[in-house]
Amino acid sequence: MLFFCPKEDPNAWKYRDNSYKTYEMCQEFVKDNLKSPSSAVFPETYSEIKRGAIKTLKDQEYIINSYVDSQNSFGAMIRTHFIVKLKQVDESHWRKLDELFI
Repeated sequence: MLFFCPKEDPNAWKYRDNSYKTYEMCQEFVKDNLKSPSSAVFPETYSEIKRGAIKTLKDQEYIINSYVDSQNSFGAMIRTHFIVKLKQVDESHWRKLDELFI
């Protein structure tokens, strides 16, 4: 008996809501701008999606409006608000289109 597994469409990622993974990628981009990336504490992904911090645009583009708590040069924890625009360019890669730190 032979079984055939249907082959997944290689472009399926273009039609999925990838908010969870996009938020994870955003965190990596934001950490690149911090004095102490290892001290970074971001809000939980689910809570950010629930409150609308992650907006899905057309063509796999996303805008993330959130914050991070991290240590500054003096070791004090500070909160930095950010807005980052990302584009998913393939199944596992994102490109930062724009960023703003407040």
